[in-house]
Amino acid sequence: MACAFAGKWLAALDAEVIRVEPEAGDPAWRERIAQPRDARASGARHAYLNTAKRSVVVDLANAEQRDGLASLLAGADLVLDGREWCPGSWPVDPSRAEQATVRVTPFGRAGPYTGIPFTPFTLAALSGLMWHVGGADRPPLVQWGDQVEYLAGLHALGAALTALFAGPGTSLEVSAFEVAAAVVGHHTSRHSQVPMDLPRQPARALWRLYATADGWAGLSCTPRDQARVAEVMGVPEIAAAAPFMMWNDEDEAILGPLLDAWFLQRTAADVEALGRRERVPLSAVRSVREVAAAEQLAHREFFTRSADEVTDTGLQPARLWRSNVHEWIDAPAPTVGADTHPLLEAPRRVQAPRPVGERKTGRGFLDGIRVLDLGQVWAGPYAAMLLADQGADVIKIESPSRWDSNRCVAPPGPGREKEWWNTCAYFQEYSRNKRSLGLELAHPRGRAVLAALVRHADIVVENYRAGVLDNLGIGYDWLRAQREDVVLVSMAAFGQTGPDHARPGYGPVMEQLSGLASLTGWGDGRPQLAIGYAYGDPVAASAAAAASLAALLHRRRTGRGQHVDLAQCDVLTAMIGEAFAEWSRTGTEPQQEGNRRPGCAPHGAYPCVGEDEWVAIAVETDAQWRGLRRAMGDPEWARDPALDTSRSRWERSTELDDRLSTWTRQHRKAEVFERCLAERVPAAPVQRTNDELLEDRHLRARGFYERVEHPAGGEWMMHGWEWRPAGAGRCVRSPAPDFGSDNHEILREIAGLSDQEIAALEDERVIGSLPIGVPTLPE
Repeated sequence: MACAFAGKWLAALDAEVIRVEPEAGDPAWRERIAQPRDARASGARHAYLNTAKRSVVVDLANAEQRDGLASLLAGADLVLDGREWCPGSWPVDPSRAEQATVRVTPFGRAGPYTGIPFTPFTLAALSGLMWHVGGADRPPLVQWGDQVEYLAGLHALGAALTALFAGPGTSLEVSAFEVAAAVVGHHTSRHSQVPMDLPRQPARALWRLYATADGWAGLSCTPRDQARVAEVMGVPEIAAAAPFMMWNDEDEAILGPLLDAWFLQRTAADVEALGRRERVPLSAVRSVREVAAAEQLAHREFFTRSADEVTDTGLQPARLWRSNVHEWIDAPAPTVGADTHPLLEAPRRVQAPRPVGERKTGRGFLDGIRVLDLGQVWAGPYAAMLLADQGADVIKIESPSRWDSNRCVAPPGPGREKEWWNTCAYFQEYSRNKRSLGLELAHPRGRAVLAALVRHADIVVENYRAGVLDNLGIGYDWLRAQREDVVLVSMAAFGQTGPDHARPGYGPVMEQLSGLASLTGWGDGRPQLAIGYAYGDPVAASAAAAASLAALLHRRRTGRGQHVDLAQCDVLTAMIGEAFAEWSRTGTEPQQEGNRRPGCAPHGAYPCVGEDEWVAIAVETDAQWRGLRRAMGDPEWARDPALDTSRSRWERSTELDDRLSTWTRQHRKAEVFERCLAERVPAAPVQRTNDELLEDRHLRARGFYERVEHPAGGEWMMHGWEWRPAGAGRCVRSPAPDFGSDNHEILREIAGLSDQEIAALEDERVIGSLPIGVPTLPE
């Protein structure tokens, strides 16, 4: 699925994408919603993930077809290699030294977990994602829709575009386990700085979902929003409350009942209308049907429906972003094997490799590319970080009077109080490998300095609300006047145009309005959020990094820059695209599944020895059920012949969950994990995002967490490669820069200013090396 998702968007960007599979079929192709498990699916999942591709099925026992495959591979610019998702199903190594290759794997090509049984569910548990989803009063919950595989696919898209940009011979690896662990990287980094065994986070009154008179809606209120939200809602207690990141029992006791009552007095549509009109973070929780009818998505022409005499794709997302210079290709998925004979019989034209001189060398594949990072908080900085990790020169530009609030989102640990705005784990995690310029963009001379920088920059990344750059006088037209072929990547929550373009949008808002929150839940209709991470941010960030690379490739071909208009909500909606395809084809909306998977049992998170300790177990086949019986010591209840088939076990899911929980409660989760692995049963401890992830034996063996050192902040661990180059050393070349620490270097080397001119800018407070208004640390 991960390779299929990446390939879908490469095809939509007008690449010729050929899906190649063995004659026995790809065992990964199962429908999430429909019960049948044909190895070669033709339902919603196939229709969504294979749009605009060509399809080849190879009989490896046929010498002519093997020769045809060799010719096909020799003519490829890029190979997306996903064989490790189904070991043994594709006994051919498709890689060629002269080609760019991206290997998309569950765990990477080496390490202790390589080759263990797994499912997307157990990957979510092992990576720490499950630990932060749903309420703390129930088991950890998985988000709907195999999100780990989609997340890996989105990163594979960025890695593929990087490989195409760098040229022949480039090899990158994307591990689903690692990119999922990176989503919660700020938690592990924070724990490494300030060790604390925090319980699962309860939903905060200012950051949670509420029942309305007819459905559900949510409030996502940051400290900057509190006064305005209090005024709009008529609840003054909101303005007086501690910021949402700081749990306060008194605030919760006051606000909880007040907000419960406020929401129950209104419909979800009332709340949604108020949030849109007043531009505050109040929003409804939308169903799949409601998302499909959203005015904003209609304005952005986000959905498409392709059909011919044979295939109806259903309604589905058609683009990840908008651009002023290119369109997206829209075509149905092919019938499986439809292109086998014409593609395997006709010799393929072998692409002449580009001269080695065009290849990027030095510190990374993007060496020589300069990025101006105007991003704030998470989505924008994360996107720029992915480019910095691959070697781009990324300059983080912050105004001294309006700096990135992630610098002070969490207080420092003991002994780290000095210049603590430079050492916060949240800021450090997503601004490593960058340089810093403290520049007042609203000042006329600040804009003049920015103009000098833009003339020597390739990409500008920003995630302000729509219209902010234009209001500052530095929008796309202005940027293009400085450098005609510049690329601007804008990441507003809802895009630059449309009825919702000006409303604020944080990660939870994206989950609510994309349909993901309504699908994630226990089957009781109550939606659930990812409480410990704003999932929309890292998803949008990986798409924005991919968009940056697609724009660079387009510029290489055409000489034209572009304005990428990426809406964070659009990208998250695309992560559940098969739900829209299924609903539009059948008229039935997908249902909440909890931790179950239709047709599979037992399948869930089960309690273990210790407080709030859980293990994920996913039995999908009869052989795995027999393995689980052996892992449990083959208890008498499990020998019931009526449990020998998947259908009968599925019908008795609740009973099996109770029986299995009785066994798991007697053991530690690590022991259950090892017992299941020994019997080839997919299982994983539900890992906490503290030392459990930091000490995970596989991540340690692969050097995923890297030690960083800061003069004031000391030492701690930080997540590393998400797109790992072959033979890569360290990913983190430098910790995040201190505020304005590179002012002189940047202004001399790039803007061409003299020391006297720089001193004058300092005197006029156009540049600075200290953020203004840093909050005082509590005594």
